[in-house]
Amino acid sequence: MVIVKEEMKKENYVLQRLAPAQWEDYKKVRLEALHTDPGVFGSNYQREGAYSQRD
Repeated sequence: MVIVKEEMKKENYVLQRLAPAQWEDYKKVRLEALHTDPGVFGSNYQREGAYSQRD
């Protein structure tokens, strides 16, 4: 049985397509997630933090 906390339900999220110009917004969210829950990703904060817009 999986217990989902109220704040984790999908109704609390908005999915939207990001424009290339929003890459910094995505990077902030990604780095925060890597910092908060590093074990659920196939990468790490240091590697992802080093990426630039060109990568």
